[in-house]
Amino acid sequence: MDDLLAGRKNDQLAMLERLYVRSGEVLHRLPYGETSPELRRYRDELYDLRSGWRRDIERILETAKDPAVNSWWNHQILKLGFKWSPERLVIDFFEDKVRASREKELLSI
Repeated sequence: MDDLLAGRKNDQLAMLERLYVRSGEVLHRLPYGETSPELRRYRDELYDLRSGWRRDIERILETAKDPAVNSWWNHQILKLGFKWSPERLVIDFFEDKVRASREKELLSI
């Protein structure tokens, strides 16, 4: 099964590389501002590739366990008396970044 998945991934990456190289070749010889049916076809192939990756990610996310539900870490943290959540972690991270950039602006003036 792993060999099949690796082969599929290799095929997808090869297709992406082929589309990149061929698009560059077409753009190199195409006069500025003109359109090309080849580029439209490459765009459609990229769309198919991206939609396949999106479906793969959706499947992975649907089958993934929710880390906030019955998490051993959540249980341990709750015992300490405060609530942890992935959202809170992200919010705290960005608040720290904003605070640091504001302090940097104030100190540089």
